[in-house]
Amino acid sequence: MRKISHNLANIIAVASAVGIATASPILLADTQTEQTFHIEAQNLADALRALGAQLGREVLFQPGQVEGRLSPRLDGRYAPAQALRLLLKGTGLRAIENGGSFVIVGSPTSQRAPEDGDAASTTLLVTGSRIRGANIAAPVIEVSQKEMRQSGQNDLGEVIRSLPQSFSGGQNPSVAPGNVGIANQNLSGGSTANLRGLGGDATLTLLNGHRLSYGSAVQAVDISAIPVSVVSRMEVIPDGASAIYGSDAVGGVVNIILKRDYEGYSTSARWAAATDGGDVEQQYNATAGIRWSSGGFIVAYDFLKGSDITARDRSYTDYMPDAATLLPERENHSIIFSGHQAIGPDLEFAVDALFNRREISSMLALNASSGYLNTPVNKSFALAPSLAWRVNPDWTVTLSGLYGRDRTDYDQRYYSNGAVASRAYGCYCNVARSVELGAEGKLLNLPAGEVRLAIGGGYRYNSFEDTNASGSQSNGGGSIDSSYAFGELNVPLVSPEQDLSWAYRISINGALRYERYPGIDEVATPKLGLIYSPTRDFDLKASWGKSFKAPTLLQQYQMRYVTLRAASAYGGTQFPTGSVAMMSQGGNPDLKPERAETWTITLGAHPSAVPGLQLDASYFNIRYKNRIIQPISGVNQYSALSNPIFADYVVYAPDAATQAALIASTNGQLNNYSGAPYDPSSVVAIAFNNFINGTQQKIEGFDLSGRYSLPIGALGELTLGGNASWLKSTEQINENAPVTRLAGIIYNPPKFRGRFNISWTKDSFTLAGYLNHSGRLRDTRSTSQSDVKSQTTFDLNALLNLPADSLLGALDVALSARNLFNARPPYAAPSGGNSFYVNYDSTNYSPIGRFVSLSITKHW
Repeated sequence: MRKISHNLANIIAVASAVGIATASPILLADTQTEQTFHIEAQNLADALRALGAQLGREVLFQPGQVEGRLSPRLDGRYAPAQALRLLLKGTGLRAIENGGSFVIVGSPTSQRAPEDGDAASTTLLVTGSRIRGANIAAPVIEVSQKEMRQSGQNDLGEVIRSLPQSFSGGQNPSVAPGNVGIANQNLSGGSTANLRGLGGDATLTLLNGHRLSYGSAVQAVDISAIPVSVVSRMEVIPDGASAIYGSDAVGGVVNIILKRDYEGYSTSARWAAATDGGDVEQQYNATAGIRWSSGGFIVAYDFLKGSDITARDRSYTDYMPDAATLLPERENHSIIFSGHQAIGPDLEFAVDALFNRREISSMLALNASSGYLNTPVNKSFALAPSLAWRVNPDWTVTLSGLYGRDRTDYDQRYYSNGAVASRAYGCYCNVARSVELGAEGKLLNLPAGEVRLAIGGGYRYNSFEDTNASGSQSNGGGSIDSSYAFGELNVPLVSPEQDLSWAYRISINGALRYERYPGIDEVATPKLGLIYSPTRDFDLKASWGKSFKAPTLLQQYQMRYVTLRAASAYGGTQFPTGSVAMMSQGGNPDLKPERAETWTITLGAHPSAVPGLQLDASYFNIRYKNRIIQPISGVNQYSALSNPIFADYVVYAPDAATQAALIASTNGQLNNYSGAPYDPSSVVAIAFNNFINGTQQKIEGFDLSGRYSLPIGALGELTLGGNASWLKSTEQINENAPVTRLAGIIYNPPKFRGRFNISWTKDSFTLAGYLNHSGRLRDTRSTSQSDVKSQTTFDLNALLNLPADSLLGALDVALSARNLFNARPPYAAPSGGNSFYVNYDSTNYSPIGRFVSLSITKHW
């Protein structure tokens, strides 16, 4: 009865207000002061009420106007008029102002309304779900383009590395030789997401929901190829999502969402440099967009050129040869296009296309007269078209596809006394193709709302080849394909309209995916989620699911080879002088998928009594088994014959027949670095370092995040925020080996990382400061273990946004100083005591130091 009288009063109030407004309408203007909004994707009625609560003003509407309609997510700073238009896009409704209230007027329509600039996408599909407008039970970290610009970040690699949930090891520009793991390399100069430190190949990266081609040799996706100028936001879900997306989403999902509609033309220039020397950068960008009643497109070109940082540029690396590279020289060209066009009232075609070309140059200097010069060239291309057919008001069928290529032409030259002594060159060539058909829509109505279902299936193909420059000889490669089917169901149990005293909202979500990899395995992955909101101010979310990762093509098909060195080089100091040892390395075609089970619980608070406040706390737990590794990776090879952890992978006193069979299995690939001719009688051990399934990992921890926007009257607005992650992870490489720590150990993520910010905005000016902290590490590479100190840095950024009616027209000017106080990387002894390795953990710390930049963007 209370609900009926409330709705009746609402209708009367709206009718009265509309009558008044019809006689003297007051149109909303974008000149109103901007403020920060945080409104989840949900039904439109709730979204309008939430907006009213954050504004502190009533938003009046007739229930019939918004019935059955969903709103997009709204997160950022907007004028109230712009925020209302974004929520009402495509509905045929508009807002007018009457006294102190906003009134929704107009007749609902299914026709597409014009877009509002580049503020948000009209799509209601969210990362982590295939159901339109769904609230997902997993935590979501969202970084808008405005936040990227405000923090002085010029590429998505910088953005992802700044998140405490992502480890900067893996494939990233400042990762230097001398660390642990084949994945911790800078093969192409790109940047990859690495959630929870599980590896770039265990984090799924998407562009507008589309997969991209794998890059280089380690099956990770380069996100720095996508220009920031076309990005609307980056959504990160640090939770297993194989039930939604399939292989690779063990650590989570990163989805780069492009601006759907942008009208106008902008050009920008950026100049930057490290104050200690090196890393002098220049970056130029041109972005253009057009929209019309039935579609639109955006296109951008981005150019970046940066100089290297060498050992001579930093005082703490004066022990290294001067030419040794700490950060490579690089040149990058990116072109991206995204467009959509309605074909009739119920059919829309969309396409995303990306091309990137990068050259880098780095020197691994062994001494003043010799070293390895690496000059790879990476080219990547992706084309992702889709068709969406609105079968009826309740159901949409989507057909999408992908064709992608990623080619890294590597070229390594060994110089001795100024001359090329040897050369290795070839191509890491990747191809990806996929097609998917899916449908999403309403199954039935419950008192709490619509039960929605998403179903579909598809086919994926990936190939990898490591060939020499002529393509006449393969160093390893192969292909893998899979077919799959999926289903997802979202059931609302309680909605705000039911006006229950014990619950504001309850919904459950379930997903199941079946995937078949011929010759490898068949995998079924479920996921369940629950959202319970006891009041409109609090949410409790819980999710459970299973994930998997198929073996990478490098892990399966890398060329197998045997290396012969002095036994002492592998830590075998107990053997007679002249003793040698073999190490076998390479692919394993019998590998099985890695599997994981994930729990996540999140408590969110967004009290209506404190507008602008959002707090979230999450606990996560991952049990990861059958991990594929090289058991004696990286610098661990120096202790292969002395560390008892590796005893299961070593055969002592192998006879000549065993040695011959091993060499024969590698097509005779014996690399002899022992300094003497191969003699079977002098071989005292064989260490097997081929890829294997076996490692078990346990990962758990807490994520904390918060944001609070505080209006301070005529002085503008203050915003405080923070994101922190505490991580505990362990590993057991086989059932006989001890359990060892990962988090907090050198070349792994620290136990604690945090990034905290405060910003002040007054009219068109913003000043923002960021405090970044990375916890200490333990150096366990020798029996005399030591600590690697923590690091805290501070960034300061100033941003001026001049309006179109200013003297210079629409112009953005940004001045940024990262690592303002020039903190150096914490000391860690060079691996193996070698002077050609850096004396810090390059997977966690950067040699750049203080870095200042000036950016100017002109909007035409």
